[in-house]
Amino acid sequence: MKKKLFNLFAICLCAIAFLASCGGPKDATKELEISNAEVLGDSADVVSIVDGTYTLVGVVPTDITQTLSIKIKLRLERPIQDKDLHISGWNLEILDKNGTSLLDKLILKDSEDSKLLKFVTEGKEGEEKEFTFQYSIANGDLYKKIMNDAANINLKDVSFYKEQYYSSESSEVTDEETTDTDSNTDVESDDISSNNVDEILKTYSEYVDKYIQFMKKAANGDLSAMTEYASLLKKAQEFDEKLKEVKGDMTTAQMNKFLEIQKKMLSAMQEDTNN
Repeated sequence: MKKKLFNLFAICLCAIAFLASCGGPKDATKELEISNAEVLGDSADVVSIVDGTYTLVGVVPTDITQTLSIKIKLRLERPIQDKDLHISGWNLEILDKNGTSLLDKLILKDSEDSKLLKFVTEGKEGEEKEFTFQYSIANGDLYKKIMNDAANINLKDVSFYKEQYYSSESSEVTDEETTDTDSNTDVESDDISSNNVDEILKTYSEYVDKYIQFMKKAANGDLSAMTEYASLLKKAQEFDEKLKEVKGDMTTAQMNKFLEIQKKMLSAMQEDTNN
């Protein structure tokens, strides 16, 4: 029975993949020739982006999301002798040939925060090191536009802070939590109409947990996951618009919380892709 269920699920996925192949987003790469890329922020003099050819990688692990990543080399211009620093901001922006922003939300790959902090606090002036920036979106048209039009990059919001402004409230979603607490949760019930940033981040964190559950069920051949597809896609697009709207109103603590949620999503997607 389980084998039949899995085969039926596989057929459904193949059908979706066939439809997506008729113009849907696909895995892709784009070579970018970068020179004199800007670094912006109150710590912009700490690093610079090394000139060179960089590869923007687009991966489509599911029909709902697309993941962008790029590995860039930074040169340490001004070491900071302070072991109590934390990273704030550090968003990589993708630009078209006219300098128009296509996306400014790529963040450091999970676990590379500590690598970057060690680089700027213990490295020597002139030292160079590679770092990976990434972001997941739920907008196939935007994804295709980025992979087609990307031509340049810069670093925004480059700054540090010296206190831990928030404590993490999120935790890994276990199989027990998936089964016992959220199996009957309706994605449509999430309310993101509020302009209160804390409420939006809380709802977004809950949505990410549901998305991770969806991926687990899909990977296990659970056909019920297919019924969640439309709601998850719609909600992802709504969150993308809402977070754009309130981004300028976020405090440092809220921005760091947002980055933490994003890293949780990206880590789950990478784990799913590797499996």
